[in-house]
Amino acid sequence: MTWKKVADTKDLIIYEKSNEDSKVKIEARFNSDRKWEVFKTFIKKDVTKLLNQRILDSKQEVKKIIKKLKNSKIKSLKHYKNVNLSFRREFKEEYFEKWSFSVNRDAFENIIFLRFDKDITVDVVLRHKYRNVHDIIVRKIERDLGLDTDIISYNLYFFEYHTRKNKEKENMGKILFGRIEFGFGED
Repeated sequence: MTWKKVADTKDLIIYEKSNEDSKVKIEARFNSDRKWEVFKTFIKKDVTKLLNQRILDSKQEVKKIIKKLKNSKIKSLKHYKNVNLSFRREFKEEYFEKWSFSVNRDAFENIIFLRFDKDITVDVVLRHKYRNVHDIIVRKIERDLGLDTDIISYNLYFFEYHTRKNKEKENMGKILFGRIEFGFGED
């Protein structure tokens, strides 16, 4: 399969690559907000799956991203056939929990926030590379954490990369602990 340019105008760029039963499409559109929206979709029979979506400012950025997307591989669902999750509880309060988890022995960089109220709200923050198997991951989260009630609402968020900054402790000088007096009920 090779990429074929379908359209290239001042406000639309489309590339397609297809075989007998599926098609991959990269589409960039200049919208009314004067931004470029770039989509990469996988189409097979009646199923369309969004693989990547970005919003960019310039046509030069769009061309760079399109080149990157054309060279990126699409991982099939067979690759994620055996999705294994490992969980680590970060903290638990009365009505709130935070979990971090890894997918298939990757780093513990995915996060779950659980809020317990009348219904359960689950916020899942997933690395972008798991976007095409998020439904499998959500089902495994339900099963493994015992979330088997009907009143659960999910919010899914995806991230591309994360940054971590370590700050060195500043020299705080001398710390003096003095005598502290507490007066109770002397009003």
